[in-house]
Amino acid sequence: MYNTFFCLFDECERLTEDSDFRRKITMPMKDFFQFKGKAFVSATPLEVSDPRFEGFQWIKITPDFDYKKPLNLIVTNSYDYSVRQLLLEHLANSSRVFIFLNTTNGIDKIVNTLGIEGQSRIFCSEKSVKKLKKKGYTNVASLYSEPIAKYNFLTCRFYSALDIILKVKPDIVMLTNLYEAEHSMIDPYTEAVQICGRFRKEIDGSTFNSITHLTNVRNTLNVKTDEEIDMELEEKLKTYESLQARYNETTDVTRKKAILDDINRLGLAEFATKLDDGLLEIDHFAIDNYYNNERVKRYYLSGNVLREAYEGTNHFTVNYRNVFFAVGDSDRLELKELPTFMERCKAIVDKLNKLQDDPDRDFYINILKQEKDGELIVEAYEKLGVEVFVNKKYQRADIKKELDKYNTELLRFSSMVVQEIKDAFPLNVPMPQEDIKNQLQDIYKRYGIDYKVKKNTIEDYYDASPSYHKKPYTYTLKVMKEFPTN
Repeated sequence: MYNTFFCLFDECERLTEDSDFRRKITMPMKDFFQFKGKAFVSATPLEVSDPRFEGFQWIKITPDFDYKKPLNLIVTNSYDYSVRQLLLEHLANSSRVFIFLNTTNGIDKIVNTLGIEGQSRIFCSEKSVKKLKKKGYTNVASLYSEPIAKYNFLTCRFYSALDIILKVKPDIVMLTNLYEAEHSMIDPYTEAVQICGRFRKEIDGSTFNSITHLTNVRNTLNVKTDEEIDMELEEKLKTYESLQARYNETTDVTRKKAILDDINRLGLAEFATKLDDGLLEIDHFAIDNYYNNERVKRYYLSGNVLREAYEGTNHFTVNYRNVFFAVGDSDRLELKELPTFMERCKAIVDKLNKLQDDPDRDFYINILKQEKDGELIVEAYEKLGVEVFVNKKYQRADIKKELDKYNTELLRFSSMVVQEIKDAFPLNVPMPQEDIKNQLQDIYKRYGIDYKVKKNTIEDYYDASPSYHKKPYTYTLKVMKEFPTN
């Protein structure tokens, strides 16, 4: 077989890109190298370090025409709001939007937040299909198929090796959210090129309407340089080779076991396959994957670095925009990391003060409400004012107590409660005070009002004349007081 057939390995960069989460993807390579005739091929190949490739001829085919595609690169500090703007406003009139996002949790969040489930289809792994169906989704599939929707979401398994033939030109959207899913990064040199190449049918000279990559960036990403990885792996491999030599030299079972324990502590498991005797076989694609992941992460340290990477591919003409908003992704991360209620309270109140005249204030408030204690802090701020936080010394229990008291009073004097009280008690008729108290308590109970009624509570609603001449003591209700309509 190895002498008869030619082995062509297509989309070969996936061996490097996917080997960290699809460990078995490199297993066919043992067979690949046994073929007399063989080739690695891709429109977006990555360099390989496996010594078995020595002697291979590198062939690069370069078009003699301009093949660059226009790409909108939007770097934002507010991913959620920018996604909303892009999908619901800028692409509102698009008939077909293809959204490439490698996180089903992120897809679920977008679909629900924007209320577009009825206009969406989701293509993802079989495992993710099951997860989304448990959440009630019916428009999910593990294989690309017709019919499609206005908004079509695809995870990384659909970034390559797929032909999409459409009757209309689509708008292509790539999304990256580093604050919720670092693995949603898209490599400009490989994945972005492959994604745009999925669309095969040319209409009026083009296969698409627009290409957009919307992303946030983080200059605090923990990123390693190639030199740092070189040193790290060099030390680990040197130590492994020394331990391997000692393992092979000794015949004592106890010593061999102790050496294997030391090997397991080296942290090489992600870069190797364990053999039957406990020793390791280095997987060069896994090592390439380590370098590759850090390379891509470095692009996302800043918008300018990412723009330069896109321009360096020679596949895109980049229209670069920075879009910044009052409440950004880094603000939300900061809130999540604050350990105490007082710190969260001060940070959110500071944001609310700055949002007073912002036209998008309501949207930002909804974002702040999603943070821990956000609902309580925003509601207290809106209803009681900023003074309550200082007066109550930023104590959660005291602020909540004050807010509950306010809400109880608000409900007690709401138009529906006042109307029911008005209907329940006749005017100018003496009534036992105890009966009034019990009836008022029943009304409160029906409306979920946590308030202990006293005999004189009725005076909060009426001008009333009490009588204590004889038992049972009575009230004569004269006229109901005026209350603001709410």
